[in-house]
Amino acid sequence: MHETISRLPDAPDAHDPAAMAALVDPDYRRHWARLYLGPVEQGGTAIDEAVRHLSGTSG
Repeated sequence: MHETISRLPDAPDAHDPAAMAALVDPDYRRHWARLYLGPVEQGGTAIDEAVRHLSGTSG
């Protein structure tokens, strides 16, 4: 899934059908909604944790 996400910004220009299809897949949307929206509701610490996760850093 991470590879698909990394292709999303260029998907429309590159005509990447797999990446574009992921945008409308209900399972994909639910997964990322839980990843991003859940921590936001829990406060700033969770947001910082999400940023670290997405940037590939730890601690």
